[in-house]
Amino acid sequence: MSGNNVHLTGYEFSVYTRSLRIALAEKGVAYTYEESNPFDTADLGKLKDKHPFGRVPALQHGGFSLWETSAMLSYVQAGFDGPGLQPDDVRAAARMQQVIAVMDNYAYWPLVRQVFSHAVFRPFMGEESDQDAIREGLSAAPLVLATLEAFAAEGVVLTEGQVSLAACHALPMLDYFALVPEGREMLGRYKSLSQWLEWMNRRPSAIATRPSLSARE
Repeated sequence: MSGNNVHLTGYEFSVYTRSLRIALAEKGVAYTYEESNPFDTADLGKLKDKHPFGRVPALQHGGFSLWETSAMLSYVQAGFDGPGLQPDDVRAAARMQQVIAVMDNYAYWPLVRQVFSHAVFRPFMGEESDQDAIREGLSAAPLVLATLEAFAAEGVVLTEGQVSLAACHALPMLDYFALVPEGREMLGRYKSLSQWLEWMNRRPSAIATRPSLSARE
């Protein structure tokens, strides 16, 4: 399928926007990009034209519109030429989908919305943080990381030398968690997961899509 007329609407600091950008980069798909802040009422009206719930990211390809990250990742994988981002083996493909579900259902809230948001992002935006939320997120994180460590140690997905949709989905959340000193220290306890994360972070797709969290003026 042609990569012409691919347009991504997203928010720089959204882990899900970054997931799509990593996948597009890994597939070598050229696209135009529009920044839209779902927390800004000025952007929300236009954003709802592309996503009825006013969320990001949203993808347009020609006359076809799509939202929800897992659906968009599958579309990018199947719809464009380039390196495959899904294992051929049925069990490996199922494991990939399992990792994506774990990130959405069990990792996103404690790692991103509780720990990263309150320890890093809210201060970056000049907003108050909730220390109880950080503690709760750090308390829930070990089970999430131990689960991902088992997947990484298995060597099917989240493994060096191979980029799958699971990697595209997991990297942004783990990257944010690692920006918090306690999160970085905790991640270091999980050898296979840490080794994969270091390898993935050296890839051009990860470097080019890393959000800028330098001090605000």
